[in-house]
Parts: sequence; C-alpha cells; structure tokens
Amino acid sequence: MKKIKLILDSCASLPKDLKEEYDIEVVPASFSINDEVIDPVHTTLTVDMFFDKLTNKVDMKTSGVSPNTYYDCFLSYIKQGYDILYIALSSGLSCGYSNSLLAKDMLLEEYPDAKIECIDSLTGSMAIFFTAKEAQRLIDLNMDIKEIRERLDKNALNIEAMFTIGSMYHLYKGGRLKLTTAAVGSLLRIKPLVAANKEGKLISCGAHIGKKRALSAMADRLIENIADDTVYIGYTNNLEEAIMFENKLLELNNNLKIYKYLIDFTMMCHCGPETIALFYKKKNPLD
Repeated sequence: MKKIKLILDSCASLPKDLKEEYDIEVVPASFSINDEVIDPVHTTLTVDMFFDKLTNKVDMKTSGVSPNTYYDCFLSYIKQGYDILYIALSSGLSCGYSNSLLAKDMLLEEYPDAKIECIDSLTGSMAIFFTAKEAQRLIDLNMDIKEIRERLDKNALNIEAMFTIGSMYHLYKGGRLKLTTAAVGSLLRIKPLVAANKEGKLISCGAHIGKKRALSAMADRLIENIADDTVYIGYTNNLEEAIMFENKLLELNNNLKIYKYLIDFTMMCHCGPETIALFYKKKNPLD
C-alpha cells in the first residue's frame, strides 16, 4: 500500500507544532496588501505589523489557492510515491476546493494511476484540524485512501466552528455583510455569533450587545453541545481575552482540554481584530 500525504491549506490556521507532529503539508492561501501578494506560509510579517496595516484600513484582499499551486504541490508528492489526501477550506467560503479538483483532473491526465482525494471540510480554521487528525488516525491504521475519504465525508458535519468579532467592518470588507448592517451593528455595539452551516457557509447564530454577552452565549452553546472534552480557541490579536475565555469555559467544565492558537493571516483579513473563535466536536449536527 502506498504512503498517503496529508495536505491542508493555510486557512486551517495550523500551528507549527501540529504541522510537524502530524507531518502535514500546508499550501498557501495568499492575501494581498495594497496589491503586494503575501504568502502566509513563508511571510516574515508579524501579528503587530499585520494589524497595524489592518487598523489603518489599507486595501487587503484574499484569494483561494490557485490550481497551479495545487498542481505543483500534489505533483511533488506523487513523484515521491505518495497518494494525496487534501482537506480544503469550505467550498462555501472559498474557491480553493474547486481549484483543487481542477488540479486533480490535470494530474490524472498525466498520471492516470495516481490516487488523489480532495475533501470539502465544510468549515474553516482550526475546525479543519479535527478532520485532519481523524484522517491521520485512519492513515496510521493503513486504511485505503478511498475508505478514508468515505469516513471523513460522513464526519464533516460533526464539527462546530463559531466566532465573534471586535468589529463588523472586516466582515463587510470581505463581502460577508452589507454596509448598512455593519454600520448599524457597530453603532449599537452588537457582536454577532457566526458559525458554519451544513453547506459550509457562514450564518448568524444570534447577536448580543457587547463582547462579554457574546462570549457567554458561545460558552453556553459549547457546554450544551460538545461531544467530548477537546476544545480549540482561536484568536487574532488578543491573547489575554482568549485566556479569560478559556478560564470561563473551565469554570463551566473543568474537564475540558483547551488549546489556544492564533488564527492565520488570510482568515484575519475577514474577521479582523479582537476575534475569538471556538472549535469542538458536537453531539449532533447543528444548522
């Protein structure tokens, strides 16, 4: 049986320690600052530098991973004798998944014996890692790549990805909100709860006056719906707030195993500063 190479894109927000532990390849989902294209995997940009630019409202744009980038990445491992298992950012949020299928088709024309499976995670950021971790477990059991794909497809809706933000401006800039909604929400200090639905698109799960109430609602939803004890907290520029939120969750359930990670730059372009995100396995699929 061939070796299987597990590949994610940078919108999985995968930190270096997990990338190395699980031997995961990461393809860059680039973004641009005033038309300068930035590779988030290899950039020397710091979080402070990034948010200094974001606060000054420079022109930032994101783009899905290109078919050529997928082609080059997949090909490098095919030539090393690997089967390819790629888990994409939700197709409801990016064109990356469809671009990966284009790359797959091109490669199969040249290498008809290659095995390439591209999976739509239907989610984003660290929620993708839950699927990746399960994929690696199945790989370690020497399962065939087709069977792994079938199992992962069945589990796609069992991960909750939810976040709240500091400002609605960046959701508006990213095309996720209308200008009037963002303006009124900011004026009234409304903090929305946003999650991915079963189609992998962002939907509102409520709105609260002030960040404290929004975080409390996120915590209550987790306690009601979490299936096990593993929780990932994602944050952008406010580690102190992430730690406070972690402590709140532990007050509600001190058996939780909580891990905090920085959200990747490309996702930050859309959610902006003061974002707190929550990722966990849920008991039942939620709308």
